[in-house]
Amino acid sequence: MAEPLLTLDTLVERRTIKINGVAYPLKTVEEVPLLEYHRLAIKEGEIKELFGKKDLTLDELGTLASGIDDVCRSVLVAPDEVHRALHEAHKMQIIQVFTQLQRGEVKTPTAPEDPAKGEPTSPPTGASTSPAS
Repeated sequence: MAEPLLTLDTLVERRTIKINGVAYPLKTVEEVPLLEYHRLAIKEGEIKELFGKKDLTLDELGTLASGIDDVCRSVLVAPDEVHRALHEAHKMQIIQVFTQLQRGEVKTPTAPEDPAKGEPTSPPTGASTSPAS
């Protein structure tokens, strides 16, 4: 029998970032719509360009801060109060991890197993936790 031309998986395994002891998921590249992904790439380019400038005006500093916040909010699934509490350095680290994940520079470990059952402790996003009816 011939090999399939395409194999798709609709279940997404999200990586998490702990903030003040609470794990918040990062979106995966597959979850970000194409137009949003394009917009994020443009924003990331603007952020890099502003970081490369020696002297920034107040307007450019505002643009930089809002761009960092916008990208961070687009990739980290967390309540508004969590995003407001993050400093720009934290947001940059989150953006960096998201970028490294999309490039495959961060290895995705397998889910830890529940030793009592030998099963993953949490299902991937999109999976059902209740038995079939």
